[in-house]
Amino acid sequence: MDEACFAMNFVEDSADSPSSLYRSIAIWSLLNDDETKFVSSGSSVKIVIELWAIENERSLRDFIQNVFPLRIRILNNTEILEGSMSNSNLTVTNHVQSPRYPSAYPRDVEKKFLLQNADPKGIVRITFDDFNIDNQSEMEVFDSDGSYLFSSRSHFRRPPAMESSGRALSVNLKGNGFTQQIGFRAQYEFSNETRWSDMPSDELCDLTVDGYGGEITLNGRTELLDKRIDCIFVIQRRNSLVGRSYDRIFLRIDQFRLHGEDLRLEVREGAYSTGDSLISLYDAQQDDELLAKQPKNGLTVSSDDPAYYIRLRGLLKSTVGLQITYSLYYRWAGPVCPGSSEFRCTNQRCIKAHLHCDGIDNCGDGSDELVCDGSSSLSDVTAMIGGLPNTNNYKQQPQNESDISALLALVLGICGVVVIFLVAVTVVLKVYDRRRHRGRRVPTVDATGAALPHHNEVAPSIQTVGERRFYVLPETQISVIEAPPCYDDALKHPPVPSGHTGAYSNAAFVGGPPPAISPDSTARPDTPVPSFDEELEEIKDHPLHTSLTTIKKD
Repeated sequence: MDEACFAMNFVEDSADSPSSLYRSIAIWSLLNDDETKFVSSGSSVKIVIELWAIENERSLRDFIQNVFPLRIRILNNTEILEGSMSNSNLTVTNHVQSPRYPSAYPRDVEKKFLLQNADPKGIVRITFDDFNIDNQSEMEVFDSDGSYLFSSRSHFRRPPAMESSGRALSVNLKGNGFTQQIGFRAQYEFSNETRWSDMPSDELCDLTVDGYGGEITLNGRTELLDKRIDCIFVIQRRNSLVGRSYDRIFLRIDQFRLHGEDLRLEVREGAYSTGDSLISLYDAQQDDELLAKQPKNGLTVSSDDPAYYIRLRGLLKSTVGLQITYSLYYRWAGPVCPGSSEFRCTNQRCIKAHLHCDGIDNCGDGSDELVCDGSSSLSDVTAMIGGLPNTNNYKQQPQNESDISALLALVLGICGVVVIFLVAVTVVLKVYDRRRHRGRRVPTVDATGAALPHHNEVAPSIQTVGERRFYVLPETQISVIEAPPCYDDALKHPPVPSGHTGAYSNAAFVGGPPPAISPDSTARPDTPVPSFDEELEEIKDHPLHTSLTTIKKD
């Protein structure tokens, strides 16, 4: 007997992939959390119910009767967030973000956030940590009086830091049928101070890089001098490389010697601000301090969507002194990378060939800068040939990273076996077909001596010379065998003389005794018999005389 069961799930589809789910929440999990309502993140939700064998379960039937009917309400998608400064006059920071952050927001979303200071004389400040919406979607920020502070339609960039002129500030997001991963996330605070002393400049310095490798610097960015900057650098793999072998990103901070005030540099895993923190640096760092505050061999992130989130904030006094190196790579145990435009590092990494000898250590062990137009030293070349990096100049790569070489080698091996098998089968079939055709002997003439329309290349041909016919083998064109006469030729041949008569003679049929047979009487005067010499002369004049070596008289 089946056990009684009742299940009810609230299901929301993913915005960027309708075939997948964003979330599915069971009614039992809501009840365990003392929740009696479910609020969707978008404009639609599916309710999936399964039940069976509940006839004999009275308690379960009573529970289901209490659950139904469901009460469904359509809410105005406006979220009011109200607050004020703490009693100790300390600013309290909170966050607001797009629905489903950091996943793709619903395509038909229309979400409004109203940030309101409880103090009538207070203000609201907002700073955006993430901003990645579709260019067909729209985000707007309004001041207390309803005036525009920002619109993505006019300035498609991460919004600058903003503060309201009154007690309220609103943020509106419209999907317009489009979506994008991450969406936005912002931190806001309620304050009673009219002066924002450390307000970041609106000078745009964000950067998103999706190439195969390079470095990030501020060299030449003089427009950032003497300003409080808030720069976000995102390093990620471009969409066209999704599913490709480049599944890892190497990153190393080579220099952080910028001059300024309250300078902070943080590195997080992933393409958004809520990723795991990997490195946090404050003010300028010496080389030995950098080595102590980051992994010995740099950072490596490996995932389905590898990325880094780097943020630099503070008052900038110089643009020289920042250098962050990055490169995309994959592990390969073989002596040569499979791609023609790839370079294999000594630490078993494969990078793009154009990163070789570009003046930047893209391998992480320096092996891509060892041999460059003869400029490397003998010790460096020896270290590279020996298969180990020169540890006096470069840091050695650990070998604890997962390796994809076994899987690739297995795939290549299977492909090689399949190719060899197909080649062998093809050769065997061709040999068999050739031998089968050689064994055929198809006649080329019919019973009357006329040539048949089909001629087999491997069968002997019959050539007629005068009154005689010969088999000629086509493979050598030398072997000649005289063929037996056909039926018509046999009738033309004179009878063979015989010295005795027949054993029986019936006069009733012939009308008398049989006539005597003499050699002279059987010869047909109208059919002269050529001599052997005459036949030989005629054969010599024939085109096949080069193929006839010896003709013997019977």
